[in-house]
Amino acid sequence: MNKFMHLFFIACMALLPHGLFAEVGTIANLLGKIHLKDASGVLTPLKKGDKVDVGSIVVSEAGAYGQIKFIDKGEMIIRPNTEIKINAYSFDKLDAKKDNVEIELVKGGLRRLTGLVGKRGNLEADKTKTPTATVGIRGTVFEALTCNNDCSDIGLANGEYFSTKTGQIAVDNGAGEVVIGAGQFAKVETTITAPGKFESKGKPKVLDKDPGMPPFNPPKNLAPEVSGCAA
Repeated sequence: MNKFMHLFFIACMALLPHGLFAEVGTIANLLGKIHLKDASGVLTPLKKGDKVDVGSIVVSEAGAYGQIKFIDKGEMIIRPNTEIKINAYSFDKLDAKKDNVEIELVKGGLRRLTGLVGKRGNLEADKTKTPTATVGIRGTVFEALTCNNDCSDIGLANGEYFSTKTGQIAVDNGAGEVVIGAGQFAKVETTITAPGKFESKGKPKVLDKDPGMPPFNPPKNLAPEVSGCAA
């Protein structure tokens, strides 16, 4: 009976969508406390070398930075007090048509160096979502920061802020889209609708100067490719 159940389990796993439980990235480095958060909110400490999968929710505490390296040579560093979710990460070296990446920034901030996904013919294959907008990638290093009653210490009003270090990104919130290139900044205005709930107001805007996004200065041992572009 045990053998039968074992074979049945393997057969069921084979029917699941490809990549559902696949390891798509590795915690390459960290400073401070970084956790994996499950569906019930329970936190499990992460350490260097741990793997992340599609569906993983990664949370950083105050003062903590975490670097993730992905299977398509993409990289990401998350800021302190940040929560991200890997909604999709499909990469097949032999079939670019299967490329599909979606990183969700639930709160806080991140910097991404995009990998091969989105650079092999389908520019729409790599996306970063924030609570009110979607960032389309054009092969780049960019930053995103959400502020919802939690950025008073750095002097930023509520909203979602974006900056591009290299390449271009397209910021779309459904009401409109803006494209910003290297050295440019954009903002999506937001309004609080309920505790923990907010929505965008109007179209994204290209800003004429840095709105005051805090310098992205993680330790130098975190991703020279990414942190080396720090402001």
